[in-house]
Amino acid sequence: MLLAALFKSTTPTVALSPSRPLRPRSSTLSTRPNAGLGSTTSALAAAARGYPRTVVQRTGWLLDHMAKEVASDIDLGTLKPLTEGADYTVLDPRAPTSDGDRDPVWHVVENTGVEHDL
Repeated sequence: MLLAALFKSTTPTVALSPSRPLRPRSSTLSTRPNAGLGSTTSALAAAARGYPRTVVQRTGWLLDHMAKEVASDIDLGTLKPLTEGADYTVLDPRAPTSDGDRDPVWHVVENTGVEHDL
């Protein structure tokens, strides 16, 4: 639900072609955990360029946070340069408070708790 809120009022400036769906090529698929994620995260970074920096910050934080929660690893190195020099933004703009821990990587103020249902 929070992911939906992050993207709710933003419209990408770059449209993806319906004839070229955003998915890894079959040659990058593997039975190994996280195999082929490099091309997926590159595609994510390309798509992220069409969104406001605050959306990229929140998305990066959420992906990073959830990967840790489920003991997984994802290389978000292609997203991180898009947030360099960014001001801090709150994780949940609708929350009644803007206080919380500050994530120095994504420049996000953790003003709400996030739980996964995986």
